[in-house]
Amino acid sequence: GILPIRHNPPRAEKAIREDVESLVRLGYGGVACNCHFDGYVARASNWPYFVSYVKALKEKGLQVWLYDERGYPSGYAYGLTLEGRPDLQAKGYLVSTNGESFRIEPIFKGTHAEVKLNKDRRPYPDILMREATERFLAVNHDVYVKHFGESFSNCFVSTFTDEPSLMSYWLKRMPELVLPYTSALPELYRKRTGRILENDIKTLAVPDGSVRSQKIRYDYWNLVGELLTENFFGVIDDWCLKHGILSGGHLMSEENFADHVGVYADFLSCLK
Repeated sequence: GILPIRHNPPRAEKAIREDVESLVRLGYGGVACNCHFDGYVARASNWPYFVSYVKALKEKGLQVWLYDERGYPSGYAYGLTLEGRPDLQAKGYLVSTNGESFRIEPIFKGTHAEVKLNKDRRPYPDILMREATERFLAVNHDVYVKHFGESFSNCFVSTFTDEPSLMSYWLKRMPELVLPYTSALPELYRKRTGRILENDIKTLAVPDGSVRSQKIRYDYWNLVGELLTENFFGVIDDWCLKHGILSGGHLMSEENFADHVGVYADFLSCLK
């Protein structure tokens, strides 16, 4: 059945019963839900009601998916991922439009994290880094496990991650081009290709259509895709397997194949 999303589940016992009864009456199969947006996982008073809500859903035989963020894109945990760890913020190669110069900087303005419908706009972590993903899980997912204890895997069918993505993809006009960067990337690129990544930035940003250009772009984006698949999606998959639930969700820009490279590098590998 259809599972609506409940971002702000009821925080009163009567309202919990009424909401669950309404879901059953309307024929829904369950919900995807998260701890209340007001204070999110850090507010202690949210938890008794959220646990009660989930258990009431299960008593009626409804499926419950754990929506893993306070909005989207998944990964920043309402700012908790980067709290005290600004070094984990997403960075990019900012390249001049002619490709002649570039610099490495944290990126936020013009990215999915800034240009979104959700009003909570905050810097986003570098999801090419395993450490950033592990931090996200520690401050977010592990808190749910703490409050549900041994019943966690019986309460939730799957996680629901919502539009995590590379921030190196402008969603509004910006003065420079952008390419994904993470601290491990230059050395991994050198080992993989025998080339210096910084020497290939112009070709990556302003390709000329040559066979050499195509080879450079393939090598770079293939490596970025592997890092994203292993260090974000793979880490979350492993966490879910360890805790006895599935890993699911929704990625952005599924409709337009041309967008897949900029947003995920290798969209299909991320889905595996």
